[in-house]
Amino acid sequence: MITDIIIDDKKTIWKYAKVSIENTKVYDCIVNKKNEFWNGWVNAYLTEDSFKEYYKLQQDYFNSIEDLSDGDKEFKEELEDTKNNPFIIKDKKFYGCLGICWDYVEVHNG
Repeated sequence: MITDIIIDDKKTIWKYAKVSIENTKVYDCIVNKKNEFWNGWVNAYLTEDSFKEYYKLQQDYFNSIEDLSDGDKEFKEELEDTKNNPFIIKDKKFYGCLGICWDYVEVHNG
């Protein structure tokens, strides 16, 4: 069960949220309530399931390109590093935002 907040061992309060990149796919994440934004963008830590989806999307992109640019190669390395070093709170894995321009997504029921 997901509650509205989660508190880590250092008493940092994290809130659950939904984010997207330019109103595309929506991902579940947590956000540190005291460090909510980075350069104007949401400082999101994706949940494990959302990160798996995001990771697969990026891998599909990388695999579709014959010769990756230096920027793509660097991003791919950062993505692998993030995958291998999750942020853990109460036995749940979360994955840093990688400097991505995340925006909050409003969820409308009905």
